[in-house]
Amino acid sequence: MVPLFMLYQVALAQKKLITGKVTDSQTGAAMSGVSVLTENKKIGTASKADGTFTLSVDQATTTLILTYIGYSPQLEQLDGITSVNVSMNIVSGADNEVVVVGYGTRKKSSITGAVSKFKNEKLDETPSGRLDQALQGKIAGVRIQNISPVAGADPKVTIRGSTSINAG
Repeated sequence: MVPLFMLYQVALAQKKLITGKVTDSQTGAAMSGVSVLTENKKIGTASKADGTFTLSVDQATTTLILTYIGYSPQLEQLDGITSVNVSMNIVSGADNEVVVVGYGTRKKSSITGAVSKFKNEKLDETPSGRLDQALQGKIAGVRIQNISPVAGADPKVTIRGSTSINAG
């Protein structure tokens, strides 16, 4: 009886490799940075620049949840398959404007604090090679500092941090 129980446990612990590609439903373009999670949200990954992802999951996993800011979440049933192609749909409607906050995303209408918005009207005319350099000094509450003497090093970005009233 004990050996059968141990064999059952080994069978449950086996993993399967899920691969896939995520594209935009309107343009067909590959989407990078899409969150791919198992239904219990314990295992996850993000899609690469070419829209592909690879995820090692338990045999018992039956559903993947794919999310991306501004797009409707997608549920993909695995049902014995190991390769999925997902087409993400844009959330429509002006009242569904999304705001990225330091700990998740919220609808703009449900935010009660200070929200800064930067429109990309002349950002492409800024002579800089990085987005963070182009945004430097343009958004209230966002502090971008080049703290490393190494060329090309990532700057330190602080959002309403050390200069806020309740800074910790």
